[in-house]
Amino acid sequence: FWLSGSSDHHYPPMLQITMCRDAKEGEEVTISYCDVSAPRRNRRKGLKTNYNFLCDCALCQDTERDDALIGLKCAGSCNGRVRSSSSGLLSIEHTWDENKQYHCEACGYSNFEDSLKAITKLMIRIETIEAGLKDDSVHDSIKYSKSMGQDLKQLFDLMSKTYCHPQTSWYVAWSSDVFVHWCANALNHISDEDEQLNICHQALSVLEKSRN
Repeated sequence: FWLSGSSDHHYPPMLQITMCRDAKEGEEVTISYCDVSAPRRNRRKGLKTNYNFLCDCALCQDTERDDALIGLKCAGSCNGRVRSSSSGLLSIEHTWDENKQYHCEACGYSNFEDSLKAITKLMIRIETIEAGLKDDSVHDSIKYSKSMGQDLKQLFDLMSKTYCHPQTSWYVAWSSDVFVHWCANALNHISDEDEQLNICHQALSVLEKSRN
């Protein structure tokens, strides 16, 4: 963060950065403008929205890493790895690049249009709920209602069981984090001990599925 000069001295403002390792004298220090663990389409959308540029760095060109982060399941009921057959850049909106086609390396299945549309709808729904949880104008009785928790759990189950690999997909990890966040805060608004234990059990179960 920026540190302004003292009111008694005319020092220029300084940028203070906390680092997790030592830096050599003269070494260039860089920061990330986005969550680099997210798939490219999410990173590029955030960079365009917040900084008005589209990135094409080495990370953004790493299609193999991006395929793993998306973590598509084979819609042909196979457990093979799904890869993209084009390095075309993904759209920055809630759509998928028409030039980026996917295929299963095991069975050759290549019709993933319905899966991608379904993931997009799930993403929008999770984003909407996440925004509501952060909105101070929304009453806690709505944020942490039982139906809200059930909705988030269902979204996680759809993402992890139907469309994406739970161990590799960033979308599964993200939906897991939103649900666990809901669980942690909902405990403060529930007095029934059995219900509290059930929420804890569900949170641990979701974490286990998305982190193993």
